[in-house]
Amino acid sequence: SSEMMLAIKSRGSTELIPVKDVKYIERLGRKAHTVTVGAEYWSAHTPAELLRGHEEQFIRCHQSIWVNPQWISALKSDEFQLSDGSSVPISRSYKQTAREQFFASLRRQQSEIG
Repeated sequence: SSEMMLAIKSRGSTELIPVKDVKYIERLGRKAHTVTVGAEYWSAHTPAELLRGHEEQFIRCHQSIWVNPQWISALKSDEFQLSDGSSVPISRSYKQTAREQFFASLRRQQSEIG
């Protein structure tokens, strides 16, 4: 299948995770914290390194947070609400581009469905 995968190296193994299962990736210190449908992963890579080649599939909404628009259920003034009930912050400096990318991804999803 042509399903897109993220390769996450952690603790000596490399996990291949479908991009669609990744809810968001957060940089915490020198590590990337990747939150997926079934699990959470910590790796020594930066989110930018993990997302190389997949940048289009994610919205950067904060200095240290990249969110998968497929998981966004609502756009609030300063956060994205996710369909699992959690939320990720939108910082002021990324607000404009995050909103634009969010609406662009909605249009893409609608054109793929139609």
